Amino acid sequence: MSTPTRVFAQSLGRVARNYHPTLSWDELEPSLVDAWHASAWGGTTSWSRVRELARSSWTHADA
Repeated sequence: MSTPTRVFAQSLGRVARNYHPTLSWDELEPSLVDAWHASAWGGTTSWSRVRELARSSWTHADA
């Protein structure tokens, strides 16, 4: 996985947590999947490959 892909996945989780601190991961993940597929990386890297990066960043973001 390329560094830009990794950085974007991590940013996606972190930004989602900062904008929606009261939502659970399960509530938020469908929107993140849609955002991932709409991104430049969605066509080259599957959500399943970056899901844990996004979730880890979401979990560790300052809420």
